[in-house]
Amino acid sequence: MTAGRRPESDWTVSYFGRVYGEVYRRHLLSPERTRQEAEFAKRVLGLTPGGRVLDLAAGFGRHARLLAREYWVVALDRNREYLATARKGLRGAPGRRLAPVAADMRALPFGAAGFDAVLLLFNSFGYFHAEPCDDTPAAGISHREVWRLPRVFYERNLVGADHGVYRLGALGRAAEARAGASASATADPNMIILDGAARVLRPGGGFLMEQPNPRPVLAAVAEHPRRHFSVGRFSVEEEFRYDPARRVLENRTVFRGPDITETAQYRLRLYTRDELVRALRQRGLRVVAVYGGYDGERYRAGDSECILVHAVRR
Repeated sequence: MTAGRRPESDWTVSYFGRVYGEVYRRHLLSPERTRQEAEFAKRVLGLTPGGRVLDLAAGFGRHARLLAREYWVVALDRNREYLATARKGLRGAPGRRLAPVAADMRALPFGAAGFDAVLLLFNSFGYFHAEPCDDTPAAGISHREVWRLPRVFYERNLVGADHGVYRLGALGRAAEARAGASASATADPNMIILDGAARVLRPGGGFLMEQPNPRPVLAAVAEHPRRHFSVGRFSVEEEFRYDPARRVLENRTVFRGPDITETAQYRLRLYTRDELVRALRQRGLRVVAVYGGYDGERYRAGDSECILVHAVRR
């Protein structure tokens, strides 16, 4: 077994490695789920055949590949290996319509008003932080029990509800109580992404973004959950921690495959619906609707699986 990579200073590079790609592409993100999400985007955004779509943080192109059957799609991501997978096997019109672009979504290499729609899906907003986060290891685990995780964040429908999860009794309740505390006054670097999305959208063009719903996520993370699950030839061990001062959800993950182990981490800034709506309006985007999932149900702060915002460029 080869040693995995140590977490790099930029986790957005180190986290999305070979094993992550295999686990999520082959096992956790089903074709049925991807079709539902793509069809929802088409319907909500009112896309017409031949339209131009920008898929930000496209990864291995699960949405872009489907959308390229009807639209001209630019799949943008920093991971060149994932982008190569996005085009793999595409022939005919979809192959011609899908253009992979290796770039940072904070610096979009496109002119103004060039797209009919912009997508930012699967919890891909909140990656960047103005201040360093605390790297102190989370507290130790005192006992093991099976716990049914809520249908939130990426846990929803990805693994069986009876997977083993470790948690610390009442520890972390204080962090949950402080979750509403104001964040640092430092400028939020994630807003650069919204600036870019608004700039490249034509007037009347649609923007669809997905975010985890903070309240149910933090209800779980306040207990400091850990979990381990196996899919196919791979196993995944995860530990979560929430930093209420910065409102950042931290994760440390060990991906294990037959011939490789990768250790990585991510840090995701959580936003409320009101924060997202306000940020979009400040950038000239009119919020049309906020959904709680890809079934089109109305968003509910207490139990919706995600925050799914549809906005239109004025």
